[in-house]
Amino acid sequence: MPKRIISGKDTRQRIEQEWENITSLKNRKITITSFCKTVNITTTSLYHNYPDWAEKLRLWIDEGRTTPSKQTHMTKKRLSDSDGIQLIEKLRKELSNTQKQLTEATNQRDHYKKRAKDYEDIKTENDKLRAILQGLYGVLIRELGQKKAQEILTKFERNFTK
Repeated sequence: MPKRIISGKDTRQRIEQEWENITSLKNRKITITSFCKTVNITTTSLYHNYPDWAEKLRLWIDEGRTTPSKQTHMTKKRLSDSDGIQLIEKLRKELSNTQKQLTEATNQRDHYKKRAKDYEDIKTENDKLRAILQGLYGVLIRELGQKKAQEILTKFERNFTK
């Protein structure tokens, strides 16, 4: 790729010179776009051909900001093979832990569903027994009278609520 010479300097020399200019002024209000215009290159050129300079400039500008700017895909650090393998292993472990947690949560949910069904069954049976007792109490009142029916009901409650 032929180098583009402007004012007797190639692109890298122009970038280095502009870098010295902006760092000596300590003007952090510069943008990457304005830097590229001064150097007479496009931002795409900077990101693609000089990603190290793009990242250096972005970090320098970010030092003066309260929130850092977003990195472009060109300036993001690329992972080495060993870093990638370590990341994959870490993600596999996290996935395994998440799957275990999901299995445990599913088992708990099934357990609580069974308990809820058992509770509903018991409630239904209790409602049936309550209806039978109310009917029996009505019969006792008719046949034996209020006082005798109340005595029988009290004895019944004492024996079955223990």
